[in-house]
Amino acid sequence: MFNSIKNGKYDRLTLINVFSIVFIISIFFIDGITRYKKGISILIVILSLITFFQSKKDEAFALYKNKLFFFSLLFSLFLLLSALYSEDRKETIKYAFNSTLNYGLLFFILFIPILLHKLDKKDIFQTLTFSFIFGLTLNCTIELTRYCLEYINNGTLPFTTYSFREISNSLVFYFPVLLILLFSERTKYSFYLTLLLISFSFILLGTLSRGAWLAILVSCITFFLLIKNWKVPLAVLILIGITLITLKVITNENNILLFSKLEQTSSSNRYANGTQGTALEMIKEKPILGYGYGNNVYDSVYNEKVNQHPDWVYKKSIGPHNTFLFIWFGTGLLGLTLFVSMIIIAFISLLKNLKSDCIYTKKISIILITILVGYLLTRGMFEQMDIKPLGIVLGFLLLVQKKT
Repeated sequence: MFNSIKNGKYDRLTLINVFSIVFIISIFFIDGITRYKKGISILIVILSLITFFQSKKDEAFALYKNKLFFFSLLFSLFLLLSALYSEDRKETIKYAFNSTLNYGLLFFILFIPILLHKLDKKDIFQTLTFSFIFGLTLNCTIELTRYCLEYINNGTLPFTTYSFREISNSLVFYFPVLLILLFSERTKYSFYLTLLLISFSFILLGTLSRGAWLAILVSCITFFLLIKNWKVPLAVLILIGITLITLKVITNENNILLFSKLEQTSSSNRYANGTQGTALEMIKEKPILGYGYGNNVYDSVYNEKVNQHPDWVYKKSIGPHNTFLFIWFGTGLLGLTLFVSMIIIAFISLLKNLKSDCIYTKKISIILITILVGYLLTRGMFEQMDIKPLGIVLGFLLLVQKKT
């Protein structure tokens, strides 16, 4: 990408488009900077309009003439339409708008393809990887700074608190790009990427989140199966095993919590009368239409019904801890069907792209498949994942499909 910039391959508008996408993806998971995210989102909308009117209309519309965009649009509209029967219409409208258009699912699906449609496949790949690596570096730097401040101010050591769980989602989402750069790209930045991987591993352990650990493990397995390389994961597993055994031997009061999480086999009250079990009970009462989309809608319905169910573990809602159950609860069977159909179509398209003659199309597809498997299918089975970043995956898929 940087060579393309030096060589003057792209016009100024295209370069501004690239940097705007890189920036919004890089800061996506960083909290406390909402005004900056909204500012860059407004800029992206303006740039998209300018790019659209300067482009050939047939080429622009061709980006969206496929089933994936159709189902994405239908699903996004259905989230908003669920306000018609919602238990709290204002909350549903607000939450649905935030999930789709406020740098959300539909936002990225609409604007990534149009802003980057002039890039060739290699530069699409480099834009994607740079965005993710920069984002991962920012998040890891912020988290390591938090560790230092917690130790200086409160004497808190790593692996002794659950205060560092918030970064889990960003680690799972960005991780596949780090894998592909380390194991399938020859780069002069390998040393720095290895340092980033070490920091990543330390921070991941520090989350004390088994769901995140499982998602990363499944992401690794998926990635190495896709690149057809079993030697590296075997070596990594042996190294992890040796590390954990060593830590176990020298167990002290500072890492007891870490090993209790590693050895824990209970489901943390997710099933039966726990989080997911109770969500399913409520869904069964209104399985077709649901209750309306939104966190507050779920919480209010749960808190209203909990007195009628003394066997429920949690006397106050802590969410369904499952992405698919949350969507089913809010939008009913039709909304869930649209969502699942959208994901299935994405997988089919990505698997077809793996047969492409272009190495960069294959690599982009491997990254996107690994994200969907790790972030949505694995992590999403144990947590209520934000669907907004899925727009990044689907946006790049639409883009690379056009370029295939």
